[in-house]
Amino acid sequence: MDYELINSNVTVKRSWTFVAKVPDTFHFSNNSNSVIEWLLLETGTPTVRFGHRLNPGGQLINIGSGYLFTKVSESNQVMPMSTTGVLTIFRPYDAVSAEQNISDVVMYQNIESELDVETMFSGDYTPFVYSVEGSLPTGLTLDGGTISGTPTTVEDETIQVKAVDTQEDEALTNEFTIRVVTQAVSFSGTIENQTYDVDVEIEPLDVSVYFEGYFKPFTYSVQTGSLPTGLTLDEERGIISGIPTVIGTSEGIVIRATDSESNTADATSFPIEIV
Repeated sequence: MDYELINSNVTVKRSWTFVAKVPDTFHFSNNSNSVIEWLLLETGTPTVRFGHRLNPGGQLINIGSGYLFTKVSESNQVMPMSTTGVLTIFRPYDAVSAEQNISDVVMYQNIESELDVETMFSGDYTPFVYSVEGSLPTGLTLDGGTISGTPTTVEDETIQVKAVDTQEDEALTNEFTIRVVTQAVSFSGTIENQTYDVDVEIEPLDVSVYFEGYFKPFTYSVQTGSLPTGLTLDEERGIISGIPTVIGTSEGIVIRATDSESNTADATSFPIEIV
């Protein structure tokens, strides 16, 4: 196993006593090429894996932010107790690991885009070699640690990204979807039928979540039908809210979104019933 230097030139004398902040696994070597590794157990008791020249015993005392290790014995007298050594503290290198909470990514048709995959991985054995499990949307490629290009087709592709480190360890992200949508505003999904109690403030209905597109901001309007008395549509945020005051059903409501280039998209119609 390889190790990364944490601290060096810690002088230890006859007592072999020192204090160090350490991770769960830490490693010591001295200037006589001896290697000693302590694996810290949850109980706080060290499991000692001996090196080829020193065979020490000792005890671990938790002192809050660090640990105090006291060398209390030495077999074979390989290094006399009077010897002063220089101690070097290491931590083990980490194999590559992958993020597991990557969200879906939205890109726009005919708009140059890129996605940095390097940030999805961590580990010490760099550089990593990246690959994609699954198919990228048309027009996108993986080059080094970046997915980039100009997507040409409106489509959804679900992928995982894999990284391999220099020790041939592998890590795979969670599945996530790259969604390519049109530049102009568009509507997707279905707005469900809505039912509210009269004279009771409604839970705001956000219709903006059904619209997407590159040219923002959008503005919203009621294209067809009318909202029940007491309800209004926020034209900037796309939220229907208020207190309905009249029992009845408003049928065939259609919300329109208009983008900054004057493109429009209409939602599917839905009714609002007040009871």
